[in-house]
Amino acid sequence: VGFTLDERIGEFVLTHPNMAIPSRGKIYSFNEANRWDWDAPLQKYVTDIQQGLGDTKSRYSSRYIGSMVADVHRTLQYGGIFGYPADNKNPDGKLRLLYEAAPMAFLVEQAGGLALTGKHRIMEIPPVSVHQRVPCILGSRGDVLEMRRYYVESQDPELMLRCQIRLQGAQALDDSSEEFFRLESIFLGEFNGDSLPHNDESIGEFGGANP
Repeated sequence: VGFTLDERIGEFVLTHPNMAIPSRGKIYSFNEANRWDWDAPLQKYVTDIQQGLGDTKSRYSSRYIGSMVADVHRTLQYGGIFGYPADNKNPDGKLRLLYEAAPMAFLVEQAGGLALTGKHRIMEIPPVSVHQRVPCILGSRGDVLEMRRYYVESQDPELMLRCQIRLQGAQALDDSSEEFFRLESIFLGEFNGDSLPHNDESIGEFGGANP
């Protein structure tokens, strides 16, 4: 649900009884001043959607306020993708997992979107410290899954190792375990072959249930 402040009465009133993010959008929201310090897969993804070379063949527009709450609010309403990603200066991003990235990831996913570090779900990362930082890329499910494919296709060993270590969380989660990949494939769907195959015919292409 969504509420909007009615300044006439000084109260928040219900304006969106069923807040649902569109499955696709045409807006990307990143601080492009840091573009050449991002992970290479993210650089390529943003370049492609700017030029209309992405899956939708549409040229995306840039909208970036610089306030996560405002940018995510717009993304919830109109769709698209928002990111505060890792870069060379901040390889684990700058947003705190426990009180910035995870709460926002929860809200976006409840609205039908998806929130990743680049390759893995933010909600799957085990916290190991109060101020732990993580990259955060979230938005419309179709857009975020498309972005994820660029990370899946990357063969950069340093990037792959960083993604695995981030998930281990002081050995709280074994990224190489079959059970983890089984659960991740159910939620994300088998996308670009980056999960162990399963035989559950009730699971759809992107993790949704088949009728």
